[in-house]
Amino acid sequence: MKFVDAAECWHWNEATNEGAFLHTTVIATGQDQKLYFAEVHDRQTNVDSEKVQQWFEIPLEHIYPSLPADLSVFQGELNESIYQKQPRFSAYDCSPHLAESLLREATIYERLQQHKSPSIARCHGCIVSGGRIVGIALSKYDQTLHERMRESFEHAQAVRWLDQIRQALEVLHSKGLAHNDLNPWNVMISDEDAVIIDFDSCCPLGEELLKCGTPDWADESAIISATANDEYSLRKIAAVLGILE
Repeated sequence: MKFVDAAECWHWNEATNEGAFLHTTVIATGQDQKLYFAEVHDRQTNVDSEKVQQWFEIPLEHIYPSLPADLSVFQGELNESIYQKQPRFSAYDCSPHLAESLLREATIYERLQQHKSPSIARCHGCIVSGGRIVGIALSKYDQTLHERMRESFEHAQAVRWLDQIRQALEVLHSKGLAHNDLNPWNVMISDEDAVIIDFDSCCPLGEELLKCGTPDWADESAIISATANDEYSLRKIAAVLGILE
């Protein structure tokens, strides 16, 4: 087996405010090039995929969705200018959740590319193999806003970044969508321009949230997709940039 990914699973006890380690989910590929998963009781740093005794095959349809006719296919070359957004294999839970998430995000990107906003990550289409979406081809950007904030920057530059983020959100909201997970890791800086990325939490306004936003950056009481979720996170970003909203 060839190791692909791993992640620890914990149970959080709110009464004691303590976490308890449950297991580590391990993903690997076999000699047949199929994906397999296993649950082991070792911590992630101690996992040895060669010593795992029982592997379970992951059905392709649980990871990679079939390509719908209305989504664009990436026709270019996968080079250093392209970032391949793929399923987070370690989040596999024996359901089609990862495939559904990948298809949903690809559909969102397809919808947003019609506007061609410079402040929204550019999507070049779905990466397809055997009639299934195995990834999303996106433009690669220089660094995250989180990384850029570690360096010096002028107040005027921060104001410009915030305006660009706000413009991107206006496009989203005008299409009846909310990002729902805006934070400094989901904003890229390239040529000193801000671009928002990562739309796996994005969904139509009024729908139940599919996943929680990032702690400390999202409104923890939010349960539905709403423009207010993005506005809350935008104020948080403005504050760390030293801008009063």
